[in-house]
Amino acid sequence: MKRNMIILFFLLSVLTSAQAQETLPYKPWQEFNNDTLKYLEYNFNTRGAQYNGRTVKELFDDFELPVTFVVSRTWRDDYATGASVLVHLHLGIHSVQGEEDKPSDLYDYYVRVSFANPPLLEDFMKVFDHRISTKWTPQVYEFLKDLKLSRTGSNPYIIERRKRNAEKTGN
Repeated sequence: MKRNMIILFFLLSVLTSAQAQETLPYKPWQEFNNDTLKYLEYNFNTRGAQYNGRTVKELFDDFELPVTFVVSRTWRDDYATGASVLVHLHLGIHSVQGEEDKPSDLYDYYVRVSFANPPLLEDFMKVFDHRISTKWTPQVYEFLKDLKLSRTGSNPYIIERRKRNAEKTGN
């Protein structure tokens, strides 16, 4: 009986936490004193579940900062068809290194978008060829805008680095 109560309490706390995350309000960039990292962490990590099932266009309706480049992309083979599908993208806001033609998963400010209905990688590569440029273009947006999202987030490496530095300095 006691074990069942503990399990019930755990399940209720998890459900309440997930529901609270989905109802957190969007906060504009200015509320974070123009701190890009805090803006990305709150809006796309803390309350990221709100975008699940919504389109890329709906995400961009909220998004205040310009996406300027694609940091990276991940694909997997679809076992049913044998074709490669685009699983997620890291959309770069700005490069810490200042070199948008050399994106970095470790250092850049980006939003990660994962797709519920992943498109064929081959189709994506027709509008985005990283060998030519990593720049964000209207053609890339047009290709992505109607895709449904399954998850969003921001750069976990840079967030963790900031937390460690704050702990070291006591801030």
